[in-house]
Amino acid sequence: MNQQQSQVDVRPSRHPIFRFLRKEWLGCLILVAGLSISYAIWSISIRNHEDIEKSRFISTGELITTSLARRMNSNEQILRGGAALFNMNNNTSREQWRTYVSSLRLDETSPGIQGVGFILRVADKDKAEHTAKIRAEGYPEYTIHPLGQHSDYLTVVYIEPFWGRNLHAFGYDLASETVRRNALDLARDSGEPSLTGRVKLVQEGKEGNQAGFLMFLPIYTHDLPRGSVEERRESLLGYVYIPFRAEDMMRNVLVNVDPTVGVEVFDGKDLDEKNMLFANAPMNQFDNAHYVSIREMEFEGKVWTLRFASLPAFQALSNNMISHMIFAAGVLVTFLLTFVVTNLAATRNRAFGMAKEMTTQLSHSENALRAVLDSAADGILRVDGNGRVKSVNMAAEHIFGLSSDIQSDFPLEQIIDGMDVNKLTEVLNSYGNAGSAMRSARFESFGIRSSGDQFPLAVSLSQFNQNDEVNYSLMVRDISDDKMAEAILQLRLKAIEAANNGIAIADMTMPSQPIIYTNPAFERITGYTASEMLGMNCRLLQADDRFQLEIAELSQAIKEGRECKVLLRNYRKDGSLFWNDLSIAPVVDNDGRITHYVSSQNDVTDRVLAEENLRIRSMRLDAICTLSPDGVVAFDANGKLTNVNPAFLEMTGFSNIQLSNLSMQEFDQLMEALCDPAHAYVSAHDENMMNLVLDSDDDMVQARQQMVYLSTPQTRILIRSIRVVAAGSLEQVIYFRDVTRETEIDRIKSEFLSTAAHELRTPMASIFGFSELLLRRKYDEVTQKDLLGTINRQAGIMINLINELLDLARIEARAGKDFKFTVQPIAPIVENAVAALLVNNDPRRVNVTISENLPKVNVDAEKIGQSLMNVLSNAYKYSPNGGNIDLRILCEEHDEVNEIGIRVSDQGIGLTPAQLSRLFERFFRADPSGNIPGTGLGMCIVKEIIELHGGRVDVQSEKDIGTTVTLWLPTIREQELLEA
Repeated sequence: MNQQQSQVDVRPSRHPIFRFLRKEWLGCLILVAGLSISYAIWSISIRNHEDIEKSRFISTGELITTSLARRMNSNEQILRGGAALFNMNNNTSREQWRTYVSSLRLDETSPGIQGVGFILRVADKDKAEHTAKIRAEGYPEYTIHPLGQHSDYLTVVYIEPFWGRNLHAFGYDLASETVRRNALDLARDSGEPSLTGRVKLVQEGKEGNQAGFLMFLPIYTHDLPRGSVEERRESLLGYVYIPFRAEDMMRNVLVNVDPTVGVEVFDGKDLDEKNMLFANAPMNQFDNAHYVSIREMEFEGKVWTLRFASLPAFQALSNNMISHMIFAAGVLVTFLLTFVVTNLAATRNRAFGMAKEMTTQLSHSENALRAVLDSAADGILRVDGNGRVKSVNMAAEHIFGLSSDIQSDFPLEQIIDGMDVNKLTEVLNSYGNAGSAMRSARFESFGIRSSGDQFPLAVSLSQFNQNDEVNYSLMVRDISDDKMAEAILQLRLKAIEAANNGIAIADMTMPSQPIIYTNPAFERITGYTASEMLGMNCRLLQADDRFQLEIAELSQAIKEGRECKVLLRNYRKDGSLFWNDLSIAPVVDNDGRITHYVSSQNDVTDRVLAEENLRIRSMRLDAICTLSPDGVVAFDANGKLTNVNPAFLEMTGFSNIQLSNLSMQEFDQLMEALCDPAHAYVSAHDENMMNLVLDSDDDMVQARQQMVYLSTPQTRILIRSIRVVAAGSLEQVIYFRDVTRETEIDRIKSEFLSTAAHELRTPMASIFGFSELLLRRKYDEVTQKDLLGTINRQAGIMINLINELLDLARIEARAGKDFKFTVQPIAPIVENAVAALLVNNDPRRVNVTISENLPKVNVDAEKIGQSLMNVLSNAYKYSPNGGNIDLRILCEEHDEVNEIGIRVSDQGIGLTPAQLSRLFERFFRADPSGNIPGTGLGMCIVKEIIELHGGRVDVQSEKDIGTTVTLWLPTIREQELLEA
């Protein structure tokens, strides 16, 4: 017995704690579960907050990266635009370069760019000539710096804007510094843009402290091959380049970026302060940041490392108070719920007692139940086993329109079409649950109102037994409005299915916002079927092209719960690119909460490509118009002047301000004021109205050409033609072509042919006349000999004239290519020419003075001798009254160039200033009487030969005193520099 008592005493159910747990187990379970759930929700809230802050940090980094990539791409396009200018014309002038750079508006569009420049490759042997040329352009202080000597100099000759800091860069030799030289060599060998590492710009001066870098793009000589690296090195003309102040550029990139995220930019992969290009916060804030990310970007073969960090201000904006409040509320609710459940359990026994009392009161609730049934929104009918209605509630009376005298004991089929007792049984057998004590079914049918109208009806049918008799309960609801709404919904769905735009719907209440619907147009545009897209996010269409500014804009719109329209680069299932004109709009529920987003996709690839082609074409046309030597003036459909090119402004001296928004009549008045009164100016407006014809080439309407003779700002002859953009259009373009030179050439050609014909006709007339005398008459031997001598002399004149014409034509056509240049002293050439000179009936000899130790020259001895003999021959011929003929060889320096001069002086008839100005014209002779023989071509030939040797002819003369002619030739050192 003692043993049994001991066993009973240790039973767990008798212990007070166990008795409490058995009695209050539900309250304890709720307490534990509530606290666990509160902790879980608090933990999830903390993690979600952390994810949101991290996403904000990552999004800001992506926005900075995308903005920087776009900016660097824009910088490259500026370089390529400058390269295109040089590729069209290797001799682009400083003014053309200034016009191009000014059009870029760098201060407004590209802060950080110090300028856009051109670097010329200058060989060491050309350095002196190059320096002299730039100084001659109006820059007397110009020099290549820093000082030093190497085979090639890469010096800045154009830099715009040409003021302020940029003046330090003028003449700077970029080959003198290793970092710049390495980037220049890379660009030269690859033919593509290149970046330097971190450098200090020469624009900074001694006080500058910003890091800088430069971008280069090589320019090659037009007519040289550049298929290989060696060919590109040989054909290199220079570079277009941009110097950047890194901090100014990055400040502009970060204008609209969250300032609480720090960013550092390093040159290369080493995060060392010596490689830092930019930082918007102290380095210690990056080392102690909560979030840090590092990203490498490659620009033109150069790696930049970007380090992002959350600054203290970023953490200050982060607030976890809501998470803590959620946890506190959860704990409080848990204790309250535990208290309530515990109290309910205490009242459970009292509820059982009350149930008995309620049973006795059940009979008294029938009237109350009737009131409840009458207040129900759905109609309720009770039908007996014979299919007759025994009772209805007020809703049923209203639905079927029953009168007060017909509310019970009538056939069911009177108010529900075809619904008798057999039909009720059939419905229960077909739709109902046969194994249940109370069989029920739901179906749709048609009700019949007292007026005879039918309407759709939803029926819930139940069978029950009462006093061993079968009865039926029917709950009915008029679904006319539901059917109409369903029809409208189906119509809208069909419209969406038939739409040409791709439609997609995303569920915003689910994680990752999956797509729940796509229409056929979406499948056609993207190549993905509906089943492939269901449950996926639209990011699938972005592939790896995530760094688009429009994506950030789209994310911000979704975050703010607003509509948005962007243009994205998307990719089809097969990987092909298409441009997506995307519109999104939120869908909200009754509480204003966004539940879905609807997106409309439109493939506008053809439009984007067309716009890009149009943009490129417009840029090309603009460049062509800007560089065209012909003047172009454009008028719009309202007859107002809209555009003029630089060539027209140069022709007329007008400015853009003077011409802005002029009508064609006002334009005609300005042009007429510039014209020579001797040549009437035909109004462009009148000509356009009267003389329009159709251009057969491009169906543009054009007016016939008119000559315009300008007297100011300088004398010019222009050909004007007018074109209308298209038949029926009022937009017009007027072209002005400067034909002043062509007109002058035509005049010179006509004058030359007339003079040549005259010079040939005179001896031919003599030859013809004297030969005819010899044929028709007989003369004695002396007379015959005299006549034949005259014929011989005239034939010699003709032969000399033709030979000199051929020499002149050959020299001009070959441009010295057939000259046989040899490095030799000048003295033997002079001596041979003097020795070979023979003048009939003139005993005079040339007084020759030749200095010793003269430098050598690189010349064609035969051509120089021919030139000297022409000059000596003129000295003899044009001093018929005698006088000394002196020849001296000089060595002097002119404009920093050493030259040898062959000077011939006579004491002949000399020249007047008017005659001297025409000395080198063809067929010009100082003695028009014809007493002095000659063709008038000798000095033309002398000038052509000397200039093809890189020299010049200097003539000084005074009437009746004499003439001095000096042939200047560069010495061998200067000659080599000129040829290089």
